[in-house]
Amino acid sequence: MKFINSLKTNNVIPLLLFISSSVITFSLGNLYYISTSGPDFDRYKVYIEYFYGFHDVTNLEQGVFYFFVISLITKLRDGDRFLFFYDEFLSNTIQIGNFIFYVFGLLGMFYLLKKYKFKSNAIFLTFTCLNFFPPMLATRLIFKPEILCFSLLPWVLFLIKKYEEQKDYKYLLISIPLLSIIVNSKATVSLMIFIYLILNYTHLLKINKRELLIILILGTILTAGIFIESHSHNNLYTFQHQSPEGYKNTAELSFAYNIDPVKLYTNPFSNNHRESFIGITLLDTFGDYFNIYWNNDESGFKQNKQVINSSKDRAHIGLLLTIVFYFLIVVSAFTEKRYRKYTISVFIGSLTMLFISLFIQFDPTSGDMVKTYYYSFFLSLSFTFVTINYLSKMNFSKYLFVLIYIVTVSYLLGFPKEVNDLRNDLISTQNETSLLCELNNSLFDVDSDCTDSVNKLCDVTYSKESRIELVNGELEVFVNTDTIEIFSLDDNQIINVSSMEECLKYFDDIKNNQFPLPVPYLNIFFVLLPFTYIFLKKSSKY
Repeated sequence: MKFINSLKTNNVIPLLLFISSSVITFSLGNLYYISTSGPDFDRYKVYIEYFYGFHDVTNLEQGVFYFFVISLITKLRDGDRFLFFYDEFLSNTIQIGNFIFYVFGLLGMFYLLKKYKFKSNAIFLTFTCLNFFPPMLATRLIFKPEILCFSLLPWVLFLIKKYEEQKDYKYLLISIPLLSIIVNSKATVSLMIFIYLILNYTHLLKINKRELLIILILGTILTAGIFIESHSHNNLYTFQHQSPEGYKNTAELSFAYNIDPVKLYTNPFSNNHRESFIGITLLDTFGDYFNIYWNNDESGFKQNKQVINSSKDRAHIGLLLTIVFYFLIVVSAFTEKRYRKYTISVFIGSLTMLFISLFIQFDPTSGDMVKTYYYSFFLSLSFTFVTINYLSKMNFSKYLFVLIYIVTVSYLLGFPKEVNDLRNDLISTQNETSLLCELNNSLFDVDSDCTDSVNKLCDVTYSKESRIELVNGELEVFVNTDTIEIFSLDDNQIINVSSMEECLKYFDDIKNNQFPLPVPYLNIFFVLLPFTYIFLKKSSKY
């Protein structure tokens, strides 16, 4: 396989950098961000509750595959008995699932990049930079299905590229199941992908008429099947989106072109540019304009940041990086036409969200609907091809570039930090449910108790130890009470557990009980089918 063959001596350092940066960014998310405080979590947690039997249907419109995977991972981690009140555990589980989707997408991206003859060392270095790319890092932290699109889209593009090379329409056929899952994941995603394919792959319509007819019929049947299966779980179709209160507006036309360069510099903060699509995009690409990630009051990223000059420094640096990034996209679009459809994909994402803001729904109080995470998969695709284009032309200087880039982005994320005992205690608490608890203790000098989480939950609760939490951006100390409320999955009731012995007994009694999750079988089959074909195809060559 190409990936295995890439592990040569000159690829060792880039590979180690990629692996270490993957682990570090994953751990930083675990330690400094609570995914349950992320955007729309209170809305989408219904999916987890549904898969755990609390609802007959979700009454939401988004595809179920992503949410099923997160729920399944939660169950496999034995956290189902207390996940609804243990934010740290659920946050870590969400990030585990997102990381799996992310790595799967990177593998597809690897094969796609190999089709353009990029060397493995340049690919690994590019992936190292992507690990620290703010829009993708943010998408890995939150409970939203955009990460699913990043996971599958590179494989679709790879299969299309394979068809273009070999003219074997079977590659187009096996891309259809993946596309059907992508377009069913979310209405905005579906629209973006449709526009992207229409603009870049109309030449595929010139294939043999019989083959084209088969593709169209099969695509229609499979997509309809996915939509129907999701409807059976949701009671709504993907396009039956109900605009929340506050979003039942449309933006003024001036929103598309308004920009105040002076204000971008003097006041680069949330809500100050709600009338400017350009301003929001510039401040939200490498920044956190909407204060939902590293500027979130409930995020450890925000706490105890060292300020070099002023509170605006990080926003200014993010703004500069964004301007450079978009400049390089435009340059690459003219100089590297062979993969231009990838580099300019970000504009399809951003302009689609602008169209939705102008004609469908918009929140005028915040300028929402143009958040960069809505099209983070296109942003990451553009970033990958732009970055590898320039890294491939560098010699040893590429390592210096990567180092400077990582240090700069780390500063944007809130590092370095001032010493604070309460913050250290908070990080220690969050680490206790991390999959890499022991490793984090060593890497980040954290002092966490990495024992069994059920025992810990009972012990910490009834030993009357204090607990550090972030409340409205402030660190506060809470003393545990004598009772704890636990959801009983037997009768969907809340029960009070009032002693250490009772707590342990409760979990012990239900440990072996099975509460089967509703399974979206068709979604799972559609994901497995293309990769089974790819694996068998590659295996036959060896």
